[in-house]
Amino acid sequence: MKNKNIPHWLIFTLVSLALLVIGCLLYTHQDRQLPQSASSNVDLDVVKLTGSLTDLKTHQKKVIKFRLKKANSKKKVKAYAKIRLQGQHSLKFPEKNYAVTLYSGPKCKHKLSVKLHPGWKKSSKYVLKANYTDATSVRNLVSADLWSDFVSSDSNHPKQLKSKNNYGAVQGFPVTVKINGNYHGLYTLTTAKGRKLWGMSKKDPSNIAIRSNGYNRNTLFYQSQARFDAKDWQALTPSKLSNKQQKSVNRFINFVSTSSVQQFKQNAHDYLNISILIDYYIFTNLTHNQDGAGRNMIYLTNDSQHWYPIAYDLDATWGLYENGKVLYPSAKQVQYNYPNGGNLRNGEGNRLLQLAAAAFPQEIQTRWHFLRKKIVTTDKINKKFKDAMLAIGENNYQDNFKANSSIPSKKITNLDQLTKSVKRQINENDQLFDNFTNNVHRIDFSYTAPLTK
Repeated sequence: MKNKNIPHWLIFTLVSLALLVIGCLLYTHQDRQLPQSASSNVDLDVVKLTGSLTDLKTHQKKVIKFRLKKANSKKKVKAYAKIRLQGQHSLKFPEKNYAVTLYSGPKCKHKLSVKLHPGWKKSSKYVLKANYTDATSVRNLVSADLWSDFVSSDSNHPKQLKSKNNYGAVQGFPVTVKINGNYHGLYTLTTAKGRKLWGMSKKDPSNIAIRSNGYNRNTLFYQSQARFDAKDWQALTPSKLSNKQQKSVNRFINFVSTSSVQQFKQNAHDYLNISILIDYYIFTNLTHNQDGAGRNMIYLTNDSQHWYPIAYDLDATWGLYENGKVLYPSAKQVQYNYPNGGNLRNGEGNRLLQLAAAAFPQEIQTRWHFLRKKIVTTDKINKKFKDAMLAIGENNYQDNFKANSSIPSKKITNLDQLTKSVKRQINENDQLFDNFTNNVHRIDFSYTAPLTK
């Protein structure tokens, strides 16, 4: 029996079809966030919001119904809530963050304090965070948890932070959000920043919190008097500062803006908590928290004299650029907007971080060596990311992408990218901090970041 030759056109057709199938499969999974082995579905808690949210304006509050249905449980939280848009840079994104304050009745006369997660303290204020730029939805909370490890591991850090849940860092868990019965996407429900989170007293005028709202000469400590407006400094606690409290702010800012490195080294202990300032400088470099050097930096004092920074809003970290569209460090957009490639060793032009690095290199080097043994290891940080993403589940990632197709980072970030970024950034920081007493002399501290428009 003779073998019949297979026609060339048939071979070509079969090969083309095979390549097409493979291509479709690759395309289907190129936005996959977890490995194929993590294929099981996860049921998340559901937050149901009922009310008109379509035309919510900045600073406007509306009264809605709030429901939290726990997954695989009959437990529910029922409340009314005053809801407003939350965030600054994120206000322009199609997915919005919401701050909610819970009340027991529709007239919102009495706040309702509830514990929404095991281990948390009761509160009436929470945040629904969309994590729009971060397709993994875990950078903010995992980085906050890492910051709490930094704070908890040093006895010289402020006692007020040590007395609070998660050491003054936000906590949260993933939820799906439905608005008026319609699926809206994957969110994280988090604790709210503010006085209670940081262990500050409303009755104590020496407890003050301020925030920088942009990269400019005022917020980067190149001017000796604080300007309080939408582009410069913002008072957080209290929302309006007394004359005495403003003097406390300006005492701090004037010292930083006028000190030489030597003056800063000699006198900084009278104005700052140096140990947590050092941790903040290391943490900012490690996580590559670009916004944390200028536009999104919070400073606290518990005695009106000694100030310290804390980490907050950490979604633009671990290689992800602030708009979620590109990755550090090679993207042209990064090189264009940050001529130094977004290198944070010079504090992105923040004079306080520059002075800390230049004045305390030995202390920074010693602290890094401690952190590398106890806290900053690839295994520990990668486990935090893996556990957080497994708790969300691939099914919820894909449902979110279907409902919100414009999420910019869904094809450039996932668990694998985070794992590689953790390894790369720890290695880069080893090169910087292992011998920082020598390396500090190679840093160009004259660099100033492009100013926020």
